Amino acid sequence: MSETKIIENQLNETDKFHTEDAILGQRLQDCRIAANVTQKAIAEEAGLTTHYISAIERGVHKCNAKTLIAYAKKCDMSLDYIVGLPDGTNIMVELKEKISGMDTQQQQRLLEFLKVLKD
Repeated sequence: MSETKIIENQLNETDKFHTEDAILGQRLQDCRIAANVTQKAIAEEAGLTTHYISAIERGVHKCNAKTLIAYAKKCDMSLDYIVGLPDGTNIMVELKEKISGMDTQQQQRLLEFLKVLKD
């Protein structure tokens, strides 16, 4: 394999990793915003700066396991849900999203319905 081809392959791999970092960063930001959590809260939990958290969300820096766990804890979401695994959907997050879109009367009716289901 020529030296040029080797360099092209390395560049393609680098682009792939940057794209994956950007996708994960966007997913982290979406989860954080949906949970109404600040970058500062994530940074404090992870022991990082808000600048670094911002860079992770933009795909500039990689996210390590400790930081993923900080997102999971502060956003009250499973790691499966945060990284977008299809079988790890966090039902509580989905319920929170649906309930937050309801008015007070709808929320009250839902609560009454859930009480009937439980009994």
